Amino acid sequence: MKVTLRIPSPREIPYAVKGKTYDEARDFLLSKPFAACYKANPDYTEKHDNDGNTYEIIVTAKPTITIPTWNGASKLKGDEKKHWTAMLAALRKHEAKHHKIFEDDAKAFKKSMVKEDPFPKEDVGGKMYDLFSASQDKQDAYDKKTNHGEKEGVVLP
Repeated sequence: MKVTLRIPSPREIPYAVKGKTYDEARDFLLSKPFAACYKANPDYTEKHDNDGNTYEIIVTAKPTITIPTWNGASKLKGDEKKHWTAMLAALRKHEAKHHKIFEDDAKAFKKSMVKEDPFPKEDVGGKMYDLFSASQDKQDAYDKKTNHGEKEGVVLP
């Protein structure tokens, strides 16, 4: 079974942080359940032979990271600037790990499907559901382990 992966790098989608001061911006972010959000937006297509067997699955994704932007950040100085910059760097690193989890799961799926030939087309949907839901479970476990990145430096003191 051939599996093709088409998973580009995530596209950042900015959202505006409200607040005129560092403290107001921090409080705004603290009011959110999390500061950023990775979504793999996975999908798949399949190709079949004349016997109804799937001979290729193409796994696609349109990954996004919703990430905060704050106009006031350019005016920060000293520790506030240092904290804001460090938090954003840690946040990007955390969200990149989410993407790596999805990529690794897709690569493992590809490797596992090499010996699946022929593969009945009626079984593909379940196989893809298993891949996507298991990957989401790993994303959720990663967020729980890191408290949505807080344990990795996604904090503003």
